[in-house]
Amino acid sequence: MGTKIAKAAFLVTAMMFFAVLALDIAIPTLVLCIMASSTLVGLPRSARGAQAWRRGRMKWFLIFWAGPIVFLGGWYWLSYYDMSFGIFMFTRQVHDLTFQLYGKALGIPPETIPPLVARAIAVDSLVVFAILGLRKRKSIIAWWKARQALNSSPSDLASKESLSSAP
Repeated sequence: MGTKIAKAAFLVTAMMFFAVLALDIAIPTLVLCIMASSTLVGLPRSARGAQAWRRGRMKWFLIFWAGPIVFLGGWYWLSYYDMSFGIFMFTRQVHDLTFQLYGKALGIPPETIPPLVARAIAVDSLVVFAILGLRKRKSIIAWWKARQALNSSPSDLASKESLSSAP
């Protein structure tokens, strides 16, 4: 890290890494708050418009949830395998320096940070999919009941083809 350009690039990379971690929590929370407050306001009034509005809100919620995760995961894997494409931010040196910086700031070994981030993303994902499942529970229940009805019809079980022809 001898040059000023390298120091500035490392600083920008470290700031972006931290910003992505912060955005992974902040933006979905903000979108959820907007979704909740918009239901209190009652926009829009028609039933068809309300469904389109809900689908649009959920779409943006998923985009704002997945965006930082994809960005962080892309940076992590490209820099881990040193696929820099001539960009200093994607070098293995920046990767190691970033985790050393956060390791010193948190007081933990740098190699323990990626599993912690992976666990945080997994918990975030479980919460997001739980919200998605809660919002789609009626259609999921209808799909499950239809599937169970197809699998357990009594007429299929008692047919001549299903009976054994053994002596």
